Amino acid sequence: EGTHRWLFALVLLGALAAFIPGWRLHRRGVVPVLAGGGLALLGAGAFLVPEGAGERWEMGLTLGGGLLMAVAHGRNRALCRECCPPEAG
Repeated sequence: EGTHRWLFALVLLGALAAFIPGWRLHRRGVVPVLAGGGLALLGAGAFLVPEGAGERWEMGLTLGGGLLMAVAHGRNRALCRECCPPEAG
């Protein structure tokens, strides 16, 4: 239990470090919506699933949240490249 909560804190910090600078570049609302949904599901899996509910709820919420975070990261990266293409080197 404690491990999941620490991992959620690390995911939250990583998400903020990635999404805030990206959003400042592209200003598209889809990324914060996807990331917020992913973080909400991950947080629910880490903090809200009761002890007797079984692992299925925790696993489902965690998997869904992780997938949303992956989509958010992919979209964020694509939007950042779209507005500020990397320099050829």
